[in-house]
Formats: sequence, structure tokens, C-alpha cells
Amino acid sequence: MFTCGWYWTMRRVTTFISGCWRALTLLALAWLSPGCTTPPPEKTEVVIALRGMPLTLVPHTKAENISFLVQTNLFEGLAGFDRDMKLVPLLAASWENPDALTWLFRLRRGVTFHDGTPLSADDVVFSVLRARDDPASVLRSNCATIAAVTREGDHTVRIVTTRPHPILLQKLRTVFILPRQLFERIGADAFARRPVGTGPYRFVAEVPGREIRMAAHRGYWGGLPAFDTVRFVRFDTAAEVESLIRNREADIAANVMSDVAASLTAHPVPGMRIIRQRSLMVRYLGLDTRVAPFDDLRVRRALALAVDRPALVAKLLHGYGIPANQIVTPAVFGYHPDLPALPYDPAAARRLLAEAGYPDGVEPTLLAPQTRAEIGDELRRQMAPAGIRLQLDLQARERFFPMSDTAPFFLLGASSTTGDASDLYDDLIHSRSEHYGRDNPGRFENPEIDRLIEGLNGYWSHKQRLAALQDIMVRVMAEMPRVPLFFEDTIFVQSTELDHIPPVDSFLRASDIRRRQ
Repeated sequence: MFTCGWYWTMRRVTTFISGCWRALTLLALAWLSPGCTTPPPEKTEVVIALRGMPLTLVPHTKAENISFLVQTNLFEGLAGFDRDMKLVPLLAASWENPDALTWLFRLRRGVTFHDGTPLSADDVVFSVLRARDDPASVLRSNCATIAAVTREGDHTVRIVTTRPHPILLQKLRTVFILPRQLFERIGADAFARRPVGTGPYRFVAEVPGREIRMAAHRGYWGGLPAFDTVRFVRFDTAAEVESLIRNREADIAANVMSDVAASLTAHPVPGMRIIRQRSLMVRYLGLDTRVAPFDDLRVRRALALAVDRPALVAKLLHGYGIPANQIVTPAVFGYHPDLPALPYDPAAARRLLAEAGYPDGVEPTLLAPQTRAEIGDELRRQMAPAGIRLQLDLQARERFFPMSDTAPFFLLGASSTTGDASDLYDDLIHSRSEHYGRDNPGRFENPEIDRLIEGLNGYWSHKQRLAALQDIMVRVMAEMPRVPLFFEDTIFVQSTELDHIPPVDSFLRASDIRRRQ
């Protein structure tokens, strides 16, 4: 029987020279302490708590952060971002531009899907065309300039664009590659129940709406992750996630509410630390600019003047954010540092409403997720002095997203997954068309802004592109089709036993998590 205690001496240790006993003795020395019986087993599973579950496990069909976060553990694109939003090769080992309209990708050799099928150029061609052409794809604007995708042998793919597109690779970042033969054979519904990708983890099981379990992909081209399994668990309320953290039932909690962070700061949990990350997320009010009263620019500007942004940040975010004056954060290429702050001026808001024909104010209904009820309550309080009698329609997260596509007034957040402001211009601001305006349910239309957005692809110079992006931002904020509220920090609570720095885009890959040495 193996024990350890103070009576062990180096002289006694050196007498054990056979292989088996020598191993046991070295282990005993490593755990030398009074009363020690056996070292604790090495942790093989990492548990990640999320503020909801993915809306789907099928790529290309939902543009939503939690869905992307979970999918990025199962699937990969041609290239991705490191934690600082710098491009890194993934399934494409290299790429080049033979001319201004052509991208040539050479695929990484030795890559297999979770079912053992080798990755081929056919899978890439199929996936990119699906993202571009499938009616259910939310990535159509990302692929809007793609004219043709062809294979040149098993490991080379050629993409030709209709016009120069210098950030095409960033746009393809969430065009995750699917196994063509399997997907076509079983269909999207069956694939959603048992997804197969090339990522560092493979799908094992799901408790719908509550938990997803994955295991390390033994054939992963990038080597085995540090943890054999990863489990994603759901929380909905501040009380739920704080309980998970205090009871040490989660190793990492992502997108934690700021009031939980404040509570943990006041009453720390041994072995857990708070990590604050400047994010890509902007929280805003969306408007249907086709219908009254939001069809009047004066009403839209009144709404902007009726919001006390510093108070929102202080009261609801406990300082974990900054007031927003545009629709991208300072971390995004295209942010305009010279735009003025949006002031809180209820009296000016009342005057604008009166000029627009609403001397007695307005009574709009704001659609919001139940998880953001406190924002709605605070907005209702702030807007009352401006003559805006805000009503709230709070919905569960799964119901909220489809409802927001037709709601005239809604609370939503958006982030640029490419780190470039054109993401949000393409989807939130451009009028709806075959490839643009995916998230423009308010059907905001401005032909001149549309033209400028489409022209962004012609800029290869960083300086010229930045100037063009910022010019569009000035024009967008003058029209106010979205009312920005605040730039929201991402808050992670993480075990001190882990070596992990959360990425700026919050696409948390469990394979990046290591044990602290």
C-alpha cells in the first residue's frame, strides 16, 4: 500500500531500484507531506458556463455570438484570428493573390473530419458556395463578391471575385468547412443533431437547451488539446452563474453579468479570478424606419437624446463598458475617434418630438430579451422626462431573435466578427438585397450609403479604407437608423488553475486552454 509521511528519507528511497518501486518512490517524493495518501487526479474536463446555448450547431445559419463560440470548437475556416484578432492559417496552410481578383488557397495536408474522412478541396468549394447561395445562410453578404469557387486538385481552391476584395479572408472567417458527402447524404436536420467538423473537439452529446459535451478529436492536425473533454453548460440569471462560480461547478464563465462581477469583487471566491476584456460588442436600439413614429428623423434623434449613456454604464454595467456614440467599438477598424458624444438632453428630445407632430410624446413598445430586462427598465426611467413612455415586451432568448426581424423597435447587440466596420455596414445598414442587409429588419434605405458600402471593397490601402469607413460612419450617425447605447466589456470568471487569456472576439476555443504550470 502506497502512503507518504515524514519517516521517508533519501536513504530509504534509494533502496528501491526496481522499475515499479522506483516510480512509486518518485511519486511519493513529489507529494511529500504529513498525512498524504495519494496525489489528486489530474483534471481531464474543462467546464465552460455560457449565457445561453447556441441557436444551432449547423454553421452558416445563425449570426449569433454563442452559436459562433460553440461552433468554433467543432469547425474551422480557411483562416482564423488569434486572441488579438490577427489572421492565422487554419485549414488553408497558405494563400496568395495571383491578381487583384483571384485568391489561391493551398489546403493543409493530413486534416481529417471527426468521422475520419480526409479534408479535400471539394469540401471547401461546397462550404463556400453554401455560405454564398443557400437561402438560409446568414453569411451571404460576406460572400457577396465571390464570382466562382473551383478546385484545382485535391488540396487547392481558387476563388475569383467580381471586384477586388482585400478583406475577403477575414469575411470567410466564419465560413466553417463542412464534410460535403456526409452533409449531402444526411441533410441539415440530421447534421444538426450530430455535427461533424475538423475542429479540435468532436460532438458527443447534448441536453437540448442546457448542456453540450465534446471530446478531444484524436486525429486533430494541430495536436491534442490539454483537456480530454469540454462541457458547455447554460446559465440565464445572475444568481445561476454566481452559484456555478461560488460552488466551483464551472472552470470558466463567459459573458458574466457586471453585477455578478461586482459581487465577486466584494466577496471573492478563492481560486477564481475576474478577467475584463474590451470587446467588439455594441448594444443599440433598432428601429423600423418605414413606420411611424420612427420614419421621422427627428423622432430618431429624440430617442438618442433621451438616453443617459454614462448612467447606463455606471448603474447597469458597474463600469464594465463605455458610452457609445457610433455602431462599432474602438477595437474595430473603422471606428471614428472624432465623433462627438451623444448627450442626455430630455428637453431637446421633447422639442424634437413636438416638431415631428408629437407634442404629447410617444408610447413605443420595445422588444427585448428577458436577460436584458434591467436595461429596458432603466431606459424606461430615463426616457420618461423626454415624453417617451416606453413599454417593454420581454421575450425568452430563443423567441426574441426571430421576433426581432419584424419588430418595429427592439434592443439588440452586434459585434464585428472580422474586426472591420464593413461587417455591420453590410448587414445592419445596407438596404436588403440578395447579399446585403441581412440584419436590417427596419429596412433602412439610403442609396448613397449603399453605394459607399459596396465601394469599400475597392480600397487596398489601409489609410484610404479607414477614411472611407469613417466617412460612412458620419453619414450613418446623421441618419440614426440605430441608436447606440454602450460598448459592452466582456467579463470572464476563470479558475486560477488555468492558463488562458480570453480572445477579443469572445470566440472561446477550449483547445487554447492550458493547465497553469
